[in-house]
Amino acid sequence: MRNLALGQLLPALPAGPVTTGVTFDGSADLNADADLIAGGLLVDFKAGQGGKPRADGTRAASQC
Repeated sequence: MRNLALGQLLPALPAGPVTTGVTFDGSADLNADADLIAGGLLVDFKAGQGGKPRADGTRAASQC
């Protein structure tokens, strides 16, 4: 995931300061934070294990 982010995500982000793990008013109530804010753009990452395991144990990526 790191290599994908370096090659695909970072070049597409707007220029400006980058901040991680930012909390907001009410964050404690909802257990919410921003994964990344770059140049004023809030980016929230989601990850999962993928779909049902295949016979060989690997998993296919799936969209929510």
